[in-house]
Amino acid sequence: MTIVVDLTQARTDKREAVPNTLNEFLEKARQLINESSESKDLEIITTIRDIGDLKRKIEGVIAKKIIDAKMIDQGLFLCGIYVPRVFTEYLSSSPESWIANDYSLKARKTKNAFAFKQGGDICFLICSIFIERGAWRIMDPSYYYKMGKSFYYQFYVSAKQEIGYHMSGHFETVVDITKECFSSI
Repeated sequence: MTIVVDLTQARTDKREAVPNTLNEFLEKARQLINESSESKDLEIITTIRDIGDLKRKIEGVIAKKIIDAKMIDQGLFLCGIYVPRVFTEYLSSSPESWIANDYSLKARKTKNAFAFKQGGDICFLICSIFIERGAWRIMDPSYYYKMGKSFYYQFYVSAKQEIGYHMSGHFETVVDITKECFSSI
């Protein structure tokens, strides 16, 4: 049985508050794990009712992987909350471009720091979910790892957004965790 997900809900979905302390992150992780463990991994796809539910399922699986691997780190938990937002953002829209350099040019031309975030997001998606795109054209997957880390760091420096710092610093780890999560879903 397949479930149709209403993608228009993504545009009206309210963002939840992000925990500020490690204790709050651990409490949020425990809550997400409990919610996602109510259904078995193989049943996750059939229990998704909307984009918000999909985000919570992915957050729960990522939080569980982080805790199981004993990688307790506030920045890594923040990344684990951010990743499902990146994924679900591109469920309802296509990226402007799959070419990383386009975002660098856009950021410099428009002086918009969020173009660096978009570039980091695209590199993250290529490295973690759309891996076959990493070998497209002449590019090597390691190129997208370097560009993703760089984009997120430039976003942090330009926009003073903490998530840029953490995604840059934990890029490889978050990519590996996300690959594991999506292979189990």
